[in-house]
Amino acid sequence: MDTVVDQTAAWVEGTIAARKRLKPLADQKKLMGQGKGWWAAPDVLDPFQRRAFAILGVIGRGIYNAPIDWDSIFWKMPGALKVTWNGQSFATWDSDELTRAVMLAHDAGIRFAIAPHSYTALEIVMTRRDRDTAGICGRKPSLTEAVITHRQRYPEGHPIIWTPSAGMAAE
Repeated sequence: MDTVVDQTAAWVEGTIAARKRLKPLADQKKLMGQGKGWWAAPDVLDPFQRRAFAILGVIGRGIYNAPIDWDSIFWKMPGALKVTWNGQSFATWDSDELTRAVMLAHDAGIRFAIAPHSYTALEIVMTRRDRDTAGICGRKPSLTEAVITHRQRYPEGHPIIWTPSAGMAAE
């Protein structure tokens, strides 16, 4: 994933630099005052932002393809990133963006929250978490820990677990 992280960060940082060379319009100056948009962005991404954008790039099939409203990005929350994601749904299998987002967020130590933003857009809030911190608000389990906890809650044979033979016959 280092290559993905490095390539994604290079693209985002290069695009930030290119946008900052342009003169901001009045509405973009207003956004900058709110901590949003290209002109509020840092010149260099921190390690958390690098991981966060790599995840967005993976689920968006490339950061340059990701349906991000770049002017909506709220940059001024330390250890967090808030992004508006336009017109693309998240799913678990046939289009596996949701599954990849959850797995990568666990691996990266990032809380990944999705909320409605508008009729056609979602808001994604990514927040840095630590592995060593106690408490639900500060700690993020690894993917392995999350799977272990899930299997303890829903062991094999639990009625919610679908199996092809039993599932197909019953359905």
